[in-house]
Amino acid sequence: MSEDVDWGAYIRDTHSKYVTRYLAYAEAHKQPNAADYDALEAEQPNVLAAMDCAYREEQWTQVRRFAVALCRPVDGFLMLRSYWGELRACLEQAVRAAEADGNKRDTAIFICWLAVLAQETGDYAEARHLHQQGFDISKELGDRALIARTLHDLGMLAWQMGDYAEARQLYRQSLDITEELGDRAGIARTLHNLGILAQETGDYAEARRLHQERLDISEELGDWVGMARTLHNLGILAWQTGEYAEAQQLCRQSLETIEELGDRATIAKTLHQLGMLAHDTGDYAEARRLFQQSLELEEELGNRAGIANTLG
Repeated sequence: MSEDVDWGAYIRDTHSKYVTRYLAYAEAHKQPNAADYDALEAEQPNVLAAMDCAYREEQWTQVRRFAVALCRPVDGFLMLRSYWGELRACLEQAVRAAEADGNKRDTAIFICWLAVLAQETGDYAEARHLHQQGFDISKELGDRALIARTLHDLGMLAWQMGDYAEARQLYRQSLDITEELGDRAGIARTLHNLGILAQETGDYAEARRLHQERLDISEELGDWVGMARTLHNLGILAWQTGEYAEAQQLCRQSLETIEELGDRATIAKTLHQLGMLAHDTGDYAEARRLFQQSLELEEELGNRAGIANTLG
């Protein structure tokens, strides 16, 4: 190249093409299925580097688009595959990008996603603080969809803290709004957690009804993550009611799907549940093997609650 080349412009153009290429790649593979998760896995270093490049160059819209493609709670690539350190870094960038753009709705969304991450990793005090921030912004905006999602997540937090009455109240408030809005995915999320709550309070008939309703909606939406997690919970329900053969079949069905998706957090939970089944049917060697597999995964993920549950 000649000495007249504008190297600053050349570098900016190169970076812009890099960001554009990998943003398109991330958005093309954001669908929650095994093939797209594997495609993101293959290019993960480049995709994350491109998001970081967009952030350094203050391309705020692109940063937010990367976050939407990669960081969704439950079925987003980084959360489903438990890349929690990378997920936190990306979401913190996304919050700052939304604030820089003056986009309060996106700010609230990304703060709430950070709160879900804090819940997943057992930092409940941080989760409550972040959820409250997101909820306050949602109320200020009058955004009913976002209010419903935040109420749902606050319900999860109350459940995790053992306050079942508060959890049920928050879930019901969320469900009323999502039904009013016709938000099928939101309805499914809350039915899932109401089903778990019914199980934990011994109302097994209600739990079965809620889980089946959630399973039907997940099948309707083609939500493989939702189907796998509901099968897992139906397996626990069958175990709780002494139907061990059905419980094992349901947990195995769930495990096949989540192994294909690479959902390591749910794999650990399902291995633990299969271990409980093996123990209760007298196969102690198999139970020990399954518990050990579950513990190794929980330790790898740094999931303190899961480790305590397996060791307990």
